[in-house]
Amino acid sequence: MAQTTGIDRMLMINVGDLKPIEVATEFALDLAYEGTQSLLANGADSPDPIVWTEAWAARTFPNLDSQKVAFVIQAYNALNGKIKPELVNSTTWSLTMNREAERVEAEWDHITSLVDQLQANVSDAQYPAFFQLVAFPARASANLNKLYIAAGRSNLHGSQARTSANYWADQARYHFKCDAELTNEYHSLLDYK
Repeated sequence: MAQTTGIDRMLMINVGDLKPIEVATEFALDLAYEGTQSLLANGADSPDPIVWTEAWAARTFPNLDSQKVAFVIQAYNALNGKIKPELVNSTTWSLTMNREAERVEAEWDHITSLVDQLQANVSDAQYPAFFQLVAFPARASANLNKLYIAAGRSNLHGSQARTSANYWADQARYHFKCDAELTNEYHSLLDYK
């Protein structure tokens, strides 16, 4: 729109906390600097974020499968776009209708299995960037959803006087511990920089 109207001399982006949105911010800056036309693929009317993300992944992690990296980034953004992680709770995903919670868990399992495959080929030098930009957002989001699904199952089974409520409470505690471990690894990378 800015290019079409000729209002393209200055761009201001309000990002607040840059760290969790580095990839999206780079996409926006590329759009601003390169212009929309330079990012169009195959005669499309607007830039394709997946094509851009694949190119970004190829530049950033040249020894990894850029399509898989792009898929992981697009997939965790899409799932987190359904509901912000900070709004997820034990009642977000239905435990009784249409296997919703199971489908959400399966989607996150697929994403994290791709992260595991990719990480096997990450060099020591690339690890901090890979962890912060690809692995952590995927794993932390997957873990958070599993934590709340487990808590929801514990609550549901407890209301039904089922002893399996204790198992699901233990699972929720396990995911809570995993969250702390993931967060600690994120913050401790590169000597806590």
